[in-house]
Amino acid sequence: MCDIWFNPATSKFLTDFASQVIAAIAGAGIGALLGAHYAFRLERIKAATAREEAARTTAAELSAKRAVSGNLAMHSLGRMHNTLAGYRRQFIEPAQQTVAPWMYMSPGEIPLGDCHRFNAASLAFLLQSSNPNMLLKLALAEEQYAAAVQIISRRSVFHEQTVPAAVEKLTRNVTDLTEPELRQLVGPYVYTRLFLDTGYVVTLVELALTTCQKCGDELNGLLRTLLPGEKIISFGAGQNLGESANG
Repeated sequence: MCDIWFNPATSKFLTDFASQVIAAIAGAGIGALLGAHYAFRLERIKAATAREEAARTTAAELSAKRAVSGNLAMHSLGRMHNTLAGYRRQFIEPAQQTVAPWMYMSPGEIPLGDCHRFNAASLAFLLQSSNPNMLLKLALAEEQYAAAVQIISRRSVFHEQTVPAAVEKLTRNVTDLTEPELRQLVGPYVYTRLFLDTGYVVTLVELALTTCQKCGDELNGLLRTLLPGEKIISFGAGQNLGESANG
C-alpha cells in the first residue's frame, strides 16, 4: 500500500491535483484575502483615529475643568478683595478723618461665609506650573482674610458693648469732646482695647487687600499661560471683575 506514493503515475496525479486546488483557491480567494487585509488596516486606522480624538476630547475637557477651577479661585479672590475694600471705604476711611478713629469707627461685621475658601484639590495642577507656590499664596490669602474678618467682628462686638453705655452718660454732644476727653469718658481699659483693635483692623485689612491683589494678578497670568484659549476671569485692580479671553 505504501508503494502507491512512489508510483510515478500516482505521484504526477497528486501533484497536478494539488496545483489545481491551489490555483482554484488562489483564483477564488485572492480578492477576499486582500479585502480582509485592507479591512483590517482600515479598522486599525479608525481605532487609532478614535483614540486620538478621545485623547483630544479628554485634554479639552481637562483644560475646561481646570479653567473653571481657576476662575472660581479668581472669583473668590475678587469677592474677598471687594468685601474688604468696601469695609475700608465705609468704616475705616471716615473714622480716620476724625480726632479719635478708635472711637468713631462704627461697628460693622462681615459674614465670614465660604468665599475665602479655595478647593486645593481642584487647583493641584498649579503645582506643576512655573509658580508651584501659588497654592501656598492662596492659602495665605485665606488666612489673612479670615484674620481681618475676625478682628473686625471682635472690635465691633466690644464697641457695641461699651461705647453706647459711656456716651449715654454725656450731657453734651460726643462730637464736641477732644480725644483726651473721649479717653476719660470710656476709661483706660476700653480705650486700650479699642485703640489696639482698631489698629489691628486697619493693618490686617490692608495686608489682606494687598495679598488678594497680588494673588489675583499672579493667578490670572499663570492660568492664561497654562490654559491658552480658555476664558479666564481678570482681577480688575480690586474693583469690578471682568471676563476676557486669552489672546
